Amino acid sequence: MNTKTELSHHKNLMKQWDKYKRMLSRKLGGIPRGWLILSDYCLDDPHKNACVTFTISPMQNLYVLGKQLREALPRDFKDIGTVPEETLLFLRDYKYFFTISIILTDINKSEIVKDLQNMVQYICDNYTKMPPAMIYRIKKFREYLKRKNKNHNVLKNLSLVALIFSQIVEFLSIKHSAKQIQWISDRDDVLNIEGGIIFDIINIITTRLIRGRRRSISLGVGLEDKKAGEYGFDVFIRYPDIVAGAVSSLDYEKHRVTKPKHLELLINSVFKNPNILMLQLKNERLNLIRYVPNPKFSSSAIIRVEKDKNLIPQAPSNLC
Repeated sequence: MNTKTELSHHKNLMKQWDKYKRMLSRKLGGIPRGWLILSDYCLDDPHKNACVTFTISPMQNLYVLGKQLREALPRDFKDIGTVPEETLLFLRDYKYFFTISIILTDINKSEIVKDLQNMVQYICDNYTKMPPAMIYRIKKFREYLKRKNKNHNVLKNLSLVALIFSQIVEFLSIKHSAKQIQWISDRDDVLNIEGGIIFDIINIITTRLIRGRRRSISLGVGLEDKKAGEYGFDVFIRYPDIVAGAVSSLDYEKHRVTKPKHLELLINSVFKNPNILMLQLKNERLNLIRYVPNPKFSSSAIIRVEKDKNLIPQAPSNLC
């Protein structure tokens, strides 16, 4: 069986993942078949980096994990003035999370939306064996994409989140024989537009990426009951929210951040955690952003961008 995946082409990413995988194998007695993915995003803020952050973890007892997160991360990042010590320690020392935070640069919004339109049209023309309800939703989405007043920003973000998340699902499925994945994400416009069409797009992209190499996996989404107005995802996305907040504030070319709390997080927790990777998506390449301390002057450092030789996969339209 072909075990290549889109993410496994990136050596910097795989080097750190392999260390994480070996740690899990020692602690858990093997690699799990169930996984949890937590995600949060900072997008379309002109004063910050656009970034998407995904935190991967073995499936856990969500009640226990939620309690841990409430104690260590008692508030959303935007509500924090000074970062509590327990938050810094948790981000630095908690071993079971592996986080990928990708800074998005040189993203052409019009091209991505055009690619999305082409992909949806291709699906309508060729994917005739989908369930009737999915066919109806995809065709309805196609009509939305034809509108002049469509939300280009949300559609751009939808494409990027769907593609990166689908690559993570492919990687866990092919490389680690995942049977179950639970995704808990910030419920913003990306997930809500057109009745949650992103879930159908993800279903199609992951099916295409996996190409029958594994049996279908169980993909659960969110922790909520819309009818009852109950939303249980908030505490779980605080971890990727804090990482996204710090990474989005980083000016890695001028070596500065926007607020003291961002610097505190980056220096004391993010840079010291080998399971948090900051990547830069530029010119269709994923480059690693690495912090290098100055041994002579502890208060100074440089931030180095290591270029990756491997191109990222092409836009979603080319996955069909």
